[in-house]
Amino acid sequence: MTAPRLIGALVVAGLVALGIALAIDRGGEAPPGVSDREAPAGPVPGGPPGPEEPATVPTRSGAEPTPLPTPQEAPRVLAGLVRDDAGRPVPGARVVASRIRGVGSAAGITDDDGRFRLTDVDAVAYRATVRAPGHVARTVEPLLGGRDDVVVELVRAGILSGRITDAKTGEPVARASVSLRVVVGRDRFEPARDGRRRADRGRYRFEGLEPGRYRVAVDGGTGVASPRDVDIAPGETRTVDFVLSPGGTIHGDVRTDRGEAAADAHVRVEAMDDAGVSHRVHAGADGRFSVSGLAGGTYRVEATATGHCPVPHPPITIAPGQSIAVSLRVVAGAHVRLHVTDTGGRAIGAAVRWRVVGPHGRTQRGESSPSSRPDVPLPIELPAAADALRTARPVAPGDATVHVEADGYRAATRRVAIVPGRDVVVRVRLAPDGRQ
Repeated sequence: MTAPRLIGALVVAGLVALGIALAIDRGGEAPPGVSDREAPAGPVPGGPPGPEEPATVPTRSGAEPTPLPTPQEAPRVLAGLVRDDAGRPVPGARVVASRIRGVGSAAGITDDDGRFRLTDVDAVAYRATVRAPGHVARTVEPLLGGRDDVVVELVRAGILSGRITDAKTGEPVARASVSLRVVVGRDRFEPARDGRRRADRGRYRFEGLEPGRYRVAVDGGTGVASPRDVDIAPGETRTVDFVLSPGGTIHGDVRTDRGEAAADAHVRVEAMDDAGVSHRVHAGADGRFSVSGLAGGTYRVEATATGHCPVPHPPITIAPGQSIAVSLRVVAGAHVRLHVTDTGGRAIGAAVRWRVVGPHGRTQRGESSPSSRPDVPLPIELPAAADALRTARPVAPGDATVHVEADGYRAATRRVAIVPGRDVVVRVRLAPDGRQ
């Protein structure tokens, strides 16, 4: 090859090599005829990132590349309104939301419009407790994180206060104790939350009361006063004063129908104008008893003794500081036992419900379990262990009414005469009601 041709070939080869290098440096593919194995491995500078390399922001020469921010889920909120029972917003209420399951909580305070906004909550169920001065605290659940339409209504709390004085001196009773109970029904009460106070220089005060009816009672140590029932409306403040007077006393003895002392008889003195207030004592071996510390009012007094029934005594009205003697009587009674079968004399496969109404309207009730062997003839004599069909207490002498019923049978009623000291067996056969 001549020198000019050799120089021309070298120039062409150099130009081709330079073109390949430039193409690869710009991220392009190798030209035809160049093997993939000749291309540089890994990401190409200035080209797109590799599959596991984070995206970066280009910087000036020599500086580390800055990673681009990755998209994140926006934080969830739990928001809403707190208002009172009159529909007015409640500012300054503290709202605490805790996960029902697991650990985690968020808290906040309502603004002037009664609105709250809890941030950084998750899409899980929460239990929210809301408290505000002058209102009854409330817990609401479940609330799902992410809601912004929660409405919580707080009831305005009531206040009960008063003064306790001595009837003789008119001075405040320094160490009087005041108790509060919630009236939930006739003769039924429940303890009120934080329902006991020691009077401070004769004054007491209960705050944060839920609307409702309350029974207020005072124990003054040296004097007594009848408890009072008070109705508290939302946001209402009531004042109830008490004047303590010397307690009255009811004393006497308990005798049987034979005139003998009823040793260890039970005596109950119950206020008729203040249901739920009662006193119980045991009579001594000589049948004598005494109940003191009674507030002025009308009382029902009765005595019971083993194997005996009470004889009703007229109500007793007592004034503060008064002492009244009474003589109570008990009479020997008898138990009623039931023998219940179907019309064929077989056991009944259903529960038997019964009631026995004795003299003076005193009622006893009971229910037996279904027979494990229905349709099996019952013996004429009752087993001694058949207590489910036996009155728990003796029935007073006189006429009594027995009512028996069972599912699938017609109810039956019997009248029996009760003789003192002699248990009576009442045999009842129930006929199918025809609806089976």
